[in-house]
Amino acid sequence: MKSVIRDIWRRRTARERGLLAALAMMFAALMLWQGIWRPLHRALELQEQRRLQLTTQARQLTRLPARTKGALVARELQEDAARRGIVLKTLNAQTGQLRVGIASTNADALLTWLLTLEAQGAAEVLTLEMQGNTPSDGNVRADILLEPR
Repeated sequence: MKSVIRDIWRRRTARERGLLAALAMMFAALMLWQGIWRPLHRALELQEQRRLQLTTQARQLTRLPARTKGALVARELQEDAARRGIVLKTLNAQTGQLRVGIASTNADALLTWLLTLEAQGAAEVLTLEMQGNTPSDGNVRADILLEPR
């Protein structure tokens, strides 16, 4: 195979060899541009877009309002309880603590919610007073004192 290519090359005139060499260099340059330059350039553009996006997100995070003790806010507490089907009757903040009153809710759901708050480090239950409904239906009234962490 080498000898066949060498014979074909030798039969060409100097002008044809020059043109073929120029064509080969142009083909090599095209392959470098298509195979290396364009993919690298595109990757750099994507990284720059990602950097700008992350920079914007970081600026937005620094603009968030300061949170109260341990990141537990009364509104967040109400939303979390509502997601679990617990309706808070009262919610009062007092000297770094939150007093929560619940008119009627499922006892299991209430205890699960309180255990989750403690396990997540959101709040500590200081006092819990529960009274069952009569006739017994699994629901309780509760008065809870929480300390946000």
